[in-house]
Order: sequence, then structure tokens, then C-alpha cells
Amino acid sequence: MVIVKYHSKIKHRLLGGYLRVCVKNVKSHRQRPFIVVDLYAGDGISICERPKETWEGSAKIIAKWVSEAGGNAYCILNEMDSSLIPQLRKNTEEYKEVIKEIYNDDANKVYKEILSKHVPKDSHSIFFLDPYKHSDLKFSTVEDIAQHSLEDRYRGITFTRRPELIINFPSYTMLMSIKQNKKLITEFMGTDKWKKVIDKIHRRFKKDEMLFLIYWQQLSRYYGEDGITFVKVKSLDTNSPVYYLIFAATHPLAKKIHQRFKRWIEKNYEDFRKMGFELILKEEVKRQNIKTLDDFP
Repeated sequence: MVIVKYHSKIKHRLLGGYLRVCVKNVKSHRQRPFIVVDLYAGDGISICERPKETWEGSAKIIAKWVSEAGGNAYCILNEMDSSLIPQLRKNTEEYKEVIKEIYNDDANKVYKEILSKHVPKDSHSIFFLDPYKHSDLKFSTVEDIAQHSLEDRYRGITFTRRPELIINFPSYTMLMSIKQNKKLITEFMGTDKWKKVIDKIHRRFKKDEMLFLIYWQQLSRYYGEDGITFVKVKSLDTNSPVYYLIFAATHPLAKKIHQRFKRWIEKNYEDFRKMGFELILKEEVKRQNIKTLDDFP
């Protein structure tokens, strides 16, 4: 059983919305394997205690949408907690034909075998990286996945094909623990650059922006600024950000997929507000807030 906060429901709806857009594109461009990897799969069901509610977790959402993608589509699931594996198998039983393998290992280790065994470099692959806490994901893992690449062409355009990434950037929990273990934050960020400016910033939401900006810059080295979009999830009750959900891709079609996803979010915007959260898109975040580290004191 996986107990989650209510804001996880927003994240899972966003995951499902993005995969819905991707699957439509995959069906119209069926040339390569379509592979989705969930490195923090849980048991397939999310349980919230306040309010009392249950919904499909990431593993089940992923398996369901992969099953809609047609032939040559499959997913790989991993969950480090061995006690959750039997229930994970049970909860995803109806989609077992598209589940290539279920692992029980540390995400920061098992990704190497998954890449070499199940993810051809020329495939259309997506890695969902949703750590339970920031210390569960190292940026070195993100880098290695991004570097599983090859030079490719699409309609005359040359590009570096990399796995797509969907990453939960847990800014709220990072800020809550920022004085306890800076080493773990540095491992998650992939740099200690944040240490040089964090103590100069006094407003909490500015610290949140600074941490995210540095992480965005880290990812941009592999995906470019235009290949990354994100959604800032903000609690209406506390008027503060909870996390960012990042979507990174290098394929020339990524912009089109990101735009379709953006329209899906805008269409469902009021539903998210009724749930108690405001979704702020990349363009609005950039317009309202900082753009470089020089903007910080």
C-alpha cells in the first residue's frame, strides 16, 4: 500500500494527459518501438488519507496507455520496496502483455540494465522519474539516461535522439530539508552551484525558483531549452509551489507534442483549481519570474 498526498493526484493526471498525447502521435508515426519506463512504480494504486480517496498510480497509468499504443509497445516497471511487488503484479495484471519486466531494485542502479536490455537507442522511449524524495534520485542517473543516445534524422533534420524524461522536481521537500543534508541535494541537482546563492535569498518562493532554474540549466545541456517544458504545481491553500513536473525531449516533434499537452492542460485548468491547485505553464513562469542566476541578489 502506497500512501500519498493529494497533490500526487495532479501529477498522475498530468502523466496520463501527456501519455495520451504521446500515444496519439505514436499511432500516427508507427516506425519504432514505443517504450515507457517507471523507475518508482509503487504498487500501481495511490491511496490518500486526507481527503480519503484512491486512484490509479503511475505504473497502472503507464501500462494502460502503453496498451493503447498498438504493436511493438511495452513498459518496464521498477520498485525498490520488495513488499510492494506482489501487489504491483496484481494491480497491473490486466496489462501484463505489455509489461516486459518488473524489477525490484534501486532506481540508481537498475536503470543501466534496463537501458542495455530493453531500450534500443533508436526507440521512442520515455523514463518517468518520480522519486519518493529527492535523495532517491541522483543527477548522475539522469545524465546516464540522457546519454543513451544516437545521431538521427527526421524529415531532413539531424538531431541527437535521447530518451524522453518526465521528472518530478520536488522543490517543497528539498527546501524543507535544505539545512539537514546538503550533500543529498547536491547529488540530486548534479552541482553544488545552488550553495553559492541559497543563503543570500530570504524569500522562500525565490529559493524555490533558484533551485529549479539550476536544475533546468543542468538538463538543458542535453535537451536544450526548447526541448524542455514544465508545469509548476502550486497549492491554492498555502499559495506556495509544491513541485515542478518536467518534460524533456530532443525529437523535432517534441515541440508539437508539448503544445498539444499545453492545450490539454488549459482545457482542464479549472478542474485542477477545483482540486485546490494552480498549474502554471513554462511560458507564464518565465514571463513572471527570474530568467538567469544573475537575477538573484
